[in-house]
Amino acid sequence: MKFNLLLLLSMVTLSCSKVQTLNMQEHHFNREPKKIIWLQIAGFDYKQIPMIRYTRSDSVTPSSLEKFDCLGGLWSYNLYNMRPSAEDSFLTQLTGKSNIHSNCKDSKFTPFWKYLSPNIDVGIFETEGSKAQSFSSVLSCKEKNSAYNQVWLWKMDQPRKKVKSHKLFHYLDRGELKVPGVYYDRSCKELGCYSSFYSNILSLFERFSKEKEKYVFVVRDFSYAKALTKKDIPLAREILSDLEKVIDYFFDSMKYSQDTLLLVTSAATKRIELPPTGMKWKEFIRKGKGVLFHQNGMSSIAMAKGARSENFCGIYEESDLLRRLLFAPKEPQGLEVLFSK
Repeated sequence: MKFNLLLLLSMVTLSCSKVQTLNMQEHHFNREPKKIIWLQIAGFDYKQIPMIRYTRSDSVTPSSLEKFDCLGGLWSYNLYNMRPSAEDSFLTQLTGKSNIHSNCKDSKFTPFWKYLSPNIDVGIFETEGSKAQSFSSVLSCKEKNSAYNQVWLWKMDQPRKKVKSHKLFHYLDRGELKVPGVYYDRSCKELGCYSSFYSNILSLFERFSKEKEKYVFVVRDFSYAKALTKKDIPLAREILSDLEKVIDYFFDSMKYSQDTLLLVTSAATKRIELPPTGMKWKEFIRKGKGVLFHQNGMSSIAMAKGARSENFCGIYEESDLLRRLLFAPKEPQGLEVLFSK
């Protein structure tokens, strides 16, 4: 009897000592993310990565965009549109709701952070976009969900109206961030912003996340889709390169953390066909020529790394992101552990 018990305990110990992997990398399953970094990039698709990988001298080393644990496919539609706008898709992803109206009715939907720890800090950074695309259109609604009351929103844009009371930020600012609210980039003028996507995110994230055990940090980018819509390939490549550097930075910040989830999702993906090799590819690198543009795709992507990233593999509706973000399998109890092997 004693021998059988020892044998059984040895078997359990050996089975538990196996190194768990995901995408051939060591991975800790079923970790609850306490820190969530979510990048929403309008127009992006992983098939566009060759624009930066094969236009540099080192085309063999994988970029950070290729090092995620899980790649998922999202069916991007809602109850009203087969190809919804990027801002509507982003709101569906954040709330899990498909009945997006594109007006203040949507502000009553509960965002995902309401289901997390109470009083969790939420920061949202967004690049220049139209008034309808901005998250401020949700925050300005009078009867909005209470979860939106304590949100920092940093807009890489200048105020629409010249009012002295507008809150401002700058990537060179230091010190603790002030009260939640809508902040505008002090470097942005009529001709554009003098600060970069990369420098703004690094500055704000370092200040926002400092000494916090739990937080949500969301990036909403519309500049990449805007560049592709204008067929400005050199600018699109520059933005994609900045995105790669931002992800490199977040990967470095996650090295010693097992409770951080990094999520990248797209919406209203721009379907483009890059030129073949040879002189046409050379012209593409030099001037961005030879690219064929197609209608927006009916699906987008999700890429995940870190805590609970295993939930984001597969193909599913973009409204299902909320469930996958919160889902945790039931832990086996007692003898269940022994007989589930």
